[in-house]
Amino acid sequence: MSFAEESEMYDRIARFLEHRFPDCETVMNKIRFDMLKGWKIDVAGIIHKESNYIIAVEAKNDLSPENVLQGISQAEMYQKACNEALIALPAYNIEDFKKTSRDDWERITDLCKLKGIGIISVAEQWEDCRVLHEAMRVQRYNDLYDDILNQLEYETLKSFGGFEELDFDYFIGRADQRESLLKKKIELLVKEIKSEMLANPRDFPAVDPKKLVISLPSTGFRKGGCWFFASEVEKEKLAYFPHFTFHVDNDGVSCALNLGESAKTTKTLIAKTKKDTQQFLEILRKLSKIDENYMLKIWEQIPEKGKPRRPQWSWHTICSFNAGYLDKDTFKVVLELLAKKKYPIIRILCPQVGRGDSRLYSREIVNICTTWVKELQDAYSFFTD
Repeated sequence: MSFAEESEMYDRIARFLEHRFPDCETVMNKIRFDMLKGWKIDVAGIIHKESNYIIAVEAKNDLSPENVLQGISQAEMYQKACNEALIALPAYNIEDFKKTSRDDWERITDLCKLKGIGIISVAEQWEDCRVLHEAMRVQRYNDLYDDILNQLEYETLKSFGGFEELDFDYFIGRADQRESLLKKKIELLVKEIKSEMLANPRDFPAVDPKKLVISLPSTGFRKGGCWFFASEVEKEKLAYFPHFTFHVDNDGVSCALNLGESAKTTKTLIAKTKKDTQQFLEILRKLSKIDENYMLKIWEQIPEKGKPRRPQWSWHTICSFNAGYLDKDTFKVVLELLAKKKYPIIRILCPQVGRGDSRLYSREIVNICTTWVKELQDAYSFFTD
């Protein structure tokens, strides 16, 4: 069979690679190769269990000398970024070419052997495809390899399975090429958290599942740190209602229950805690018994001078307490301090999962995020009832 278009070969090559390497995932005509402007690898494969072994295949649908030499040249470029590179040629054309131009065919195979480039014979059925000559591993450029690897991981990532340590380096400018992949991971994490909460509504009695909003806002993914929220209201109303905020940055993953980000919510907080101080302190002590690293922390927002319409804000810590160490007398002073502040930020902070914690690098971080929300249900209910 002769292929009218190279693209007709892609699916057969992809299925052949996936069969030849059971753990291989393939991507067709999507992975950019920036050394060749505007170029995309015809078929790229990644074998995760082999330490992210990358295969690149350049397909050519005819065996004219110019076409084949171009394919070899492209494959040679791919070697700089991949573990192995091959050219793929139609099986029918190969057999015909051998009959009419055997010497030329031997020159092609000798050139591929010299350069370490493999050859795939592409048949009408993927089961009949064959590797005529194995590719060899050659020295690659690590920065190009990392770029191809990030693209392949992005295209093949279907569900959240945990972070990698390199992901967190993005937030300090050491892994810029991971931006798209990291954002996709966080989007999948958000999706997983929402799915877990909706699947287990009894664990979250204070949250109405019909109103539940868990989202990474358009402004949430930032260089310095990413944030997303869980709430019963949309982002535009968050400042006026208690809500959960998750944060991902260079240090790891954390969560907080935001109790006040406006004058209105601060007044509500003061009124409720004055009325039921003992109940609120019991809620905090209960959190402390779960993990003593739960904290009640209060900041003050201060607008910069000279920008009255749309001021930039700076935060200054007013006070920070271990959740279990507050007593009535201390809390009375806190409330009096709050009443004098125009723009306070009040949060109950969960114990952070840092980069040294192995749970960060598996799906376990999904369970931890939902556990935080579960453990904060009493506090959330206190301010939303």
